[in-house]
Amino acid sequence: LGSIVHSSDAQQQLNNLATHPVCETVPMVCRKRNLPGKTEARASLGIPEDTLLICSFGMLGEGKGSIDILTSWSRLEPNLRRITKLVFVGRNSEGTYGDQMIEAIKALPSQQQISITGWTDDATYEAYLASCDLAIQLRRINRGETSAAVTDVVCSGVPIVVNRKGSFQEIKGDGIFGLPSNYSTEELTQRIEEVLQHQGQQGQVADQRRDQRQRQHDPRAVANKYLNAIESIYSQAKGMERLAIQQIARLSNRKGNDDTKICSSIL
Repeated sequence: LGSIVHSSDAQQQLNNLATHPVCETVPMVCRKRNLPGKTEARASLGIPEDTLLICSFGMLGEGKGSIDILTSWSRLEPNLRRITKLVFVGRNSEGTYGDQMIEAIKALPSQQQISITGWTDDATYEAYLASCDLAIQLRRINRGETSAAVTDVVCSGVPIVVNRKGSFQEIKGDGIFGLPSNYSTEELTQRIEEVLQHQGQQGQVADQRRDQRQRQHDPRAVANKYLNAIESIYSQAKGMERLAIQQIARLSNRKGNDDTKICSSIL
């Protein structure tokens, strides 16, 4: 009958694959997380309160630009980098890319300021969300997917840097800091420095938009949108059914048309 997706980018990708697909867009659902206070969260993680914590959430990988994040962080102005900690909250990629990531960390003199958590339970994940001063979420490859990690970040009131690839270009508003789709590590370094130099102000602005974003992704609100989308798809499908019958009737009345030709023309 049709498809339901989470972004205009995914809808466009469907349009590229099919002729006039029936498609509706609905926000990704994100339940409200009862995050601990920042002081409590940092105490549980062993992170000093005066540290600027930069996180990237989700599994590491080439498509996530994980080494780009590491490289850009390592090039921060030394006095700024000295008071930061970079944490990849997720499991390292298996294979060559994961090995390259480990080697890149070992090659840095400040490797003690970097960590990869591996898989985390909900409590640890939420502690990092509550503790984070800046999140960095990148995409090198676009398959039309929507990031649950990005949704978690923006609904938690955390400032975030994203590059404008795929559905990421649709993430807008206060506390969202964009990069070109095909960014350079120099551009990422500059953006991180700009945000951290005004961290207090940027964190407050992002936090103020938190309630609005939580309402947008609230399960009940999203469920209502699913209901409307399903009804819309069903009504469009009935219209398409009538059009198909009319098309078959017109083709059947033409001389020289057999069933194979009729079916081929409809497809």
